[in-house]
Amino acid sequence: MPRLRNDRGSAGLVEFALVAPVLLLIVLGGINVALVQHARELATVAAAEAARAAAVSWEGGTTAELAGVAAGRNFLNGAGLAAGVCPGGSGFGTVDVDVAGGVGSDVTAEVDWCYVNLFGGLLTLLGAQSTGAFDGTITMTVRKEGW
Repeated sequence: MPRLRNDRGSAGLVEFALVAPVLLLIVLGGINVALVQHARELATVAAAEAARAAAVSWEGGTTAELAGVAAGRNFLNGAGLAAGVCPGGSGFGTVDVDVAGGVGSDVTAEVDWCYVNLFGGLLTLLGAQSTGAFDGTITMTVRKEGW
């Protein structure tokens, strides 16, 4: 019996079994946060590209707006983010550009973004009222260029 009391061979295995799930959740949570920030940053760059394209377009009005929308969508498609629908029903990857007037007026570009939460199913199992997605709208405003 004294020999079993001093046997610590499986203590490390038990400790690992207790710590591993918590460590795994922390690592996956960090990856999830990084991917959400990446999706948000891609939407920010797409909004900047759309606003810039509309602002430097020689044409005004609808033609400049279409040039901005095309530039924003091209950036998102190049990044692998095609337009679609989030689990909560909101759209993502949509680009909208509004040119207020001629030279010197404001050009506003909006890009809706969404990222599906890796922990969505786990959160609903724990009783959270979550759609399982992070989403938002990025707005970029610049001045229409011209001479």
